[in-house]
Amino acid sequence: MLYGYLSQNSDERKVVELITRFIPKNDHYPDLTFFYNLLFDPVKQEGIENYQGFYVATDVKREEIGVERVGKPGDYDIVFIPYNKDKLYYDRTAVYEVKIARPTFEKPNKDTNSLGQKQLYGLIEDGFPLVGLLHIVIAKPLLLEQTSVIKMGKKPINIDWQPGDPPQSNLDDLIEDQPLDWLPWYSMDRQMERLISAGFPKYVGINAFAITKNTDGKLSISSSREYDGYTSGYFNPKMKQETIEKMEFHFLKYKDRRYRKISIWNHES
Repeated sequence: MLYGYLSQNSDERKVVELITRFIPKNDHYPDLTFFYNLLFDPVKQEGIENYQGFYVATDVKREEIGVERVGKPGDYDIVFIPYNKDKLYYDRTAVYEVKIARPTFEKPNKDTNSLGQKQLYGLIEDGFPLVGLLHIVIAKPLLLEQTSVIKMGKKPINIDWQPGDPPQSNLDDLIEDQPLDWLPWYSMDRQMERLISAGFPKYVGINAFAITKNTDGKLSISSSREYDGYTSGYFNPKMKQETIEKMEFHFLKYKDRRYRKISIWNHES
């Protein structure tokens, strides 16, 4: 569940801030679902056991870090630096480029303004340890007459029913028609297929998901398990020690102004 206001016209910076607003609820750790594979898979069990959390920054300017390169990106949309009580893992910094797709019923195939290819290869050449690309779908909600109809159960069937028990309802009484807003799912799969077809290096983590508004007005994120294998990655073979050192310098200089501390276990030990 996301916390905050979002419309289809919200700019990219607002969307980035929303998806990185990791608020623990009921003593559970923050939901890193859509970043988890790239943050943890390259370091395997060691990361899960040793990390206490991450420092997260958004919209970081390249000139702040001091990375000198002509061209894109001009900024880094999301930066994660893992930490524990003894150290910060600057050599495991993960940087994400974010693109937004805003489809409508009239234009269901409306994609992101760009694939993010130039920016992604820019992150690789800049030498960051872990690199990811996110496509986020914010679809215009469909009118009722534009939705599809699916069958939904009103109440569960008693699979333990035995002869002599009260009779169960007829199957038709257990199922009802419900409208389905298919557009976010359609566009999400379309974005993921575009990313896969682009032929990015396998060490890059790519992901696409949709942000939708529920009937109660709250926001939620939807994704497809079909593409889980593409959301992971491993360390950038062009990783540069110079860039790692500049990340440390940037963190120490801007820690209180630019970075938020996210405890993944909701406690410090």
